[in-house]
Amino acid sequence: MPTGRVTYTIYPDYKVANRSNLPLFRLNYQKGIAGIGNSVTDFDKWRFSIEDDMNLKLFGSLSYKIAAGGFLNDRYVGLPDMMHLADNQLLVAAPYLNSFQLATYYKYSNTDKLYGELHLEYYMKGLLTNKIPLLRQARWYFVAGTNTFYANSNKYYIEAFGGVDNLGFKALRFLRVDFVYSWDNLNNQYYGFRIGIDPTAAIGIVQRDKGEEW
Repeated sequence: MPTGRVTYTIYPDYKVANRSNLPLFRLNYQKGIAGIGNSVTDFDKWRFSIEDDMNLKLFGSLSYKIAAGGFLNDRYVGLPDMMHLADNQLLVAAPYLNSFQLATYYKYSNTDKLYGELHLEYYMKGLLTNKIPLLRQARWYFVAGTNTFYANSNKYYIEAFGGVDNLGFKALRFLRVDFVYSWDNLNNQYYGFRIGIDPTAAIGIVQRDKGEEW
């Protein structure tokens, strides 16, 4: 855990510790042990990830999540214990930076020895829209990025997306719309729209500018 000065945002009824400027690291390990009860499960699975939000000031912000994982032992892996993509087939967007918006359920589930994931989102804020009068008044923001899964040259899945955020009326700006295009190693190509909803913006829960920092 990083050491040093810790800051908090204070609200009328509670306070929240502000996140460190350092990237967030996660390491997960799962062991399936055979012979307990009637279990035949026998596997060793790991996953390591790094994620961060980078403030680019006038150029917007860049958020990313990079992960690697796999099976050290896959003697017996049931369907629930396989590596699954955070897939989605709904019109409503799945959580950004953690999901694949067009991936078919279970299609890319696997027990590979090694795989990698990249979730990248460039949030332009007013970089382009502030230069276009009508868009500046609408206060719309552009966003672009990718979600990528790669195990080997015969097993990968990639999404590229572009969208508009901060859609709404006056203070109620809780909608985001993305166009997503995807392809994989079998030359399957898909495209579609996803609608993101931010409930905290809709009801005005998060208002950091009204807090104090100490």
